[in-house]
Amino acid sequence: MRARRVPDYEQMHKELAKKGVTLTLLWSEYAAKCATEGSVLYQYSQFSEKYRAWAQKTKATMRISRKPGDFMEVDLAGQMMPVYDSVAGQAVEARECIFFCVNALLIA
Repeated sequence: MRARRVPDYEQMHKELAKKGVTLTLLWSEYAAKCATEGSVLYQYSQFSEKYRAWAQKTKATMRISRKPGDFMEVDLAGQMMPVYDSVAGQAVEARECIFFCVNALLIA
């Protein structure tokens, strides 16, 4: 019986902090490594579930302490994407913006 290859969760956590790295990408690299080694792999659902359990157990997530409603956070997520300006007739690069506001009134 072949041994099941256990992923290096600490290394995965470091890789996930890099731009463009996803759990799906890490799983595909893991699956390719298992194929070359001839070891048994976790399917994607088990792979991601076991990583999340490791992250929760080791407190590998960042916690931010703040009073609700004190301020608003803006996260410029992901890579740049083209947005077409129909008035100017050209495409401009833009970022996806995510706004976080807890217990605060926003007036725009």
